[in-house]
Amino acid sequence: MTGRWPNRFFRRLAMTGSMVLALTTGCATADAQPGYVFYYHAFGDWVVICALDEPTGRKDCRLGAPDPSFAGTADARLDIIEPPDGEAVVELRIHGAIETGRPALLKVDGGARHQAALTRTGEAVWRGAEARTILDEMAAGQTVSIGFVRWGERVWAERRFALTDFAAARQAYRQRLAAIARESR
Repeated sequence: MTGRWPNRFFRRLAMTGSMVLALTTGCATADAQPGYVFYYHAFGDWVVICALDEPTGRKDCRLGAPDPSFAGTADARLDIIEPPDGEAVVELRIHGAIETGRPALLKVDGGARHQAALTRTGEAVWRGAEARTILDEMAAGQTVSIGFVRWGERVWAERRFALTDFAAARQAYRQRLAAIARESR
């Protein structure tokens, strides 16, 4: 009986270690969808990820910053949703407690400020024409800055993402979405 105990212990330890690794690398984040990743490419701060949801057979792609493998250390995440036949959306997620009643601010380089209300869970969304304006600014800009206030603090926190490779990431994202749309016809 003592011979089995070490093997069972090490198997459980290995399974626990695998789960911890998955959680710390972003493979099992709260906003992750179950599925098979068939395309993953990093473009500087930006990442395009396309996945197949095996139960439904639905394919989808996301364009965002930073790379999800940094999910444990990132304080903010910016996602772009730009379906070929749908409304453009820019989503911001602030991790940790935020000051409710204070907006999130987004600006490209030194340009116009785009303001959106933060939910109590730290999410802000820009849609439609304003999202398209933001995306056009990002395509021509050098840096996108996100401003927000953490709970209990008075000073604005800021997170920046370089836009050097954003145009290439956006092009790859659009191409992948177009290919998925052609497949589903």
